[in-house]
Amino acid sequence: MKEKTLFLCVILATVLIFSSRVCFAGSNNYKSYSSSGGEMKSEATGSKTTTTGALSGPKGFLTARQGGNRQFKWVTSSGKTPGDRSARGALDGSSYSSKDNTFTTTVLSNTVRVGQEINGERYGVYKTFLSFDTTGIPQNANNISAKLVFYGKRKVLTSGSDFTIHIFKSVYEEPLWNSDWGAIIGPPLEKGELYASALSTPSDPNASSIDPDSCRNELEIDDPISLINKGGITKIALVSDNTFAGLAPSGQEYVELYSPNATKQLRPRLEISYDGNPPDIKPVLTWVTGDTYFKDTGAWPDTINAGQTEVNFKVRYVMADANGESGSPPAVAQVLIDKNSDGDYDDPGEQVDMTKDSGDSDFSDGVIYTATVPIVSTGQNIRYQFLFKPAADSEVEATGTPATAHLITAVQAPKNSSDNKLCFISSLRR
Repeated sequence: MKEKTLFLCVILATVLIFSSRVCFAGSNNYKSYSSSGGEMKSEATGSKTTTTGALSGPKGFLTARQGGNRQFKWVTSSGKTPGDRSARGALDGSSYSSKDNTFTTTVLSNTVRVGQEINGERYGVYKTFLSFDTTGIPQNANNISAKLVFYGKRKVLTSGSDFTIHIFKSVYEEPLWNSDWGAIIGPPLEKGELYASALSTPSDPNASSIDPDSCRNELEIDDPISLINKGGITKIALVSDNTFAGLAPSGQEYVELYSPNATKQLRPRLEISYDGNPPDIKPVLTWVTGDTYFKDTGAWPDTINAGQTEVNFKVRYVMADANGESGSPPAVAQVLIDKNSDGDYDDPGEQVDMTKDSGDSDFSDGVIYTATVPIVSTGQNIRYQFLFKPAADSEVEATGTPATAHLITAVQAPKNSSDNKLCFISSLRR
């Protein structure tokens, strides 16, 4: 019996992010994040063909295929250069079981493949690797759900067999290379099954215009917490369950999917939803350290004599979201003053609205609020503190030292001990 020569295919499908869609709905702080593909640009010269392996123009993918030595360089749309790579034909076995040790390369265009085939005396095995920019997902995101949306171009099932598409977490390094063929972590992460025979594809894959709804497919992620790299890059691999189980094909059993090089509407994307309170709201009050009179207090003067005195109050309000971006102005901005020293701030005139510094609107590093209040000293110390809220009906209040009680010291004038009257002392000199 004639030996069968191994034919291995590894597919590179690096997803580059041009934009993301972020939206909020209702009071549950529900957030949805969509990460979709972009174009890959090449620096190589020559015509884009699979016979020479040269790559030019804005689109191209790397897949493994038997061939001679070829070299090319590609850069992403963000300008990063992953580096030079050589494609060298190397067959390390003549049986299906040695497929993972066989590395060859060539170029594809706007499609990727998942599945297997035997063509003549060669086996072909196809895996697709995708990466998604998930830096917009905050670390505190919870109740995460995710699904992979992708668009089928055609299905080739001439052997009469069928297979399901698995989603694995991948740990391949950029740029993807042959050694990353096994860079997947099990078990599979999809919820439910999508058979190749049930893949949605357009009635005419060669038509000049493709309706995305006609070929849309999706797989829900069963364990998104283990897959999503919050604040980083999420990488996945699409693999046939027959490849995963080590079942050799008896004919052609693969599907072609539109790659990140396809038109925008047909690029694969990862849709992620989560709830909680993103972005985090962190209102904080601090002293105005750059002001000599207010560097460690919120009132000036902070010592008053008997009678009426105008006291200036000043505080800094800091409001930033989880990404360090400026938050919104407070709905409540007050200084609370216990003017009659009865132990509360409930009497008329004891809750005083403060005014924002008109020249500053960046709350991420703090905005100063001020108020000038006339106070009549009765000889007792006067308690004050600041109350700031992001929403009027919210239980959330700004924290920090200024949000706790502080004292304005009242100084009593000296008294004549004999008649209990004020004693004015003067000195005359002849």
